[in-house]
Amino acid sequence: MKPKIVIIGHSFTSRLGLVWALAGLDCEIIILSMVGPNPKGPGLETIKDIDLYSKYVSKVHFFGKSEEELMQALEKCKDPGRKVILIPDSDFSSCVIDEHREELEPYFHFPYIKNGGTIKDWNDKGKQKELAASVGLNVAQSVSFFTQDGKYVLPDGIKYPCFPKAQSTILGGKRGLERCDNEEQLHNLIRRMCREYDLQVMVEEYLKIEKEYAVLGFSDGENVIIPGLVEMLVSGIYRPGITKFGRVSGLEGFEDIVLKFKEFVRKLGFVGIFDIDFYLSSGKLYFSEINLRFGGSGYAITKMGVSLPAMYVKTLLGDSLDGMARTIHCNKTFTNERLCMDDWYRGYETTRQYFHYLRTADIRFLQNPEDKGPGRAYRRRFLKNWVKRTIKRGLGRLK
Repeated sequence: MKPKIVIIGHSFTSRLGLVWALAGLDCEIIILSMVGPNPKGPGLETIKDIDLYSKYVSKVHFFGKSEEELMQALEKCKDPGRKVILIPDSDFSSCVIDEHREELEPYFHFPYIKNGGTIKDWNDKGKQKELAASVGLNVAQSVSFFTQDGKYVLPDGIKYPCFPKAQSTILGGKRGLERCDNEEQLHNLIRRMCREYDLQVMVEEYLKIEKEYAVLGFSDGENVIIPGLVEMLVSGIYRPGITKFGRVSGLEGFEDIVLKFKEFVRKLGFVGIFDIDFYLSSGKLYFSEINLRFGGSGYAITKMGVSLPAMYVKTLLGDSLDGMARTIHCNKTFTNERLCMDDWYRGYETTRQYFHYLRTADIRFLQNPEDKGPGRAYRRRFLKNWVKRTIKRGLGRLK
């Protein structure tokens, strides 16, 4: 019987990267797509997204961003004849699954922390930084505080310039992430951050970032595999902090810090796929955060011949990883077409810049000669956006 795999997430680019990474396993793939409310009426918006045109996707279920709706969607994925493998592709879904692990364990395989604690606990950047420092990684100095109903008290010890962020990615996501040069700027940013709900805010010392990197890997709780390095060359503008154009390479020159990353993951006791962000400042490499899920640039690693999602699935099924590639030995550039189109459509970059990224990248996240449906769907969306953008710009000139 074929393995049954359920991919859960909100980004079609990231979900599709997971689908293509698993395509060689001869498995049944189901997508759980997290969507928002339909502005045209009650229910969910169920427009067929780009990854759902893949020939490797057998079924899709839609759910809203609530714990109850995700659990209802998972109920549809149970199979009495076998355990189903879950691949959560967002912090929200990974935490919900982990919090319901006793209820889900008879029916599903999923990522977990074997040393105690929960995935939700380890989404706390303060806790991550404590563990990182314990294995010898450099971390930025920081202080933290809570907001309640928009009210808060700044703690002592904040030095300017500073860099505030949400301490947990589950509620706060990428809120903040702006340099503040004085207390007035910090107050203004925090008010925007906590406008919708209460947050724990971390305020870090501001370190000028010279380069941003990530490593992606897989851990079975004891053995940690990190095959290569991702370097951000250009960040998204509409979606800041996500790599729009980057480079994937081997680990030459980064061996020491990768050993510390492996020790970090072993101490954490995580079983699953992960992504660690770090950066270079004043000649020193600093730990930023770990995401206990597949990173947004993970497909670049897959295209270099190393399938971390396949390692995860085979391990949970009790299969050997013998013969699977585990290291990357060359360099290639990549681009995330979704981020390119987002920035182009909203006027942050020109049409020439948009096509420059697509032409010069060795790897594109929505093109696969073995599975052409998503690429065709992406081109249709681009043409629709071209018409909308042209009309919008034309109307703007008439004002």
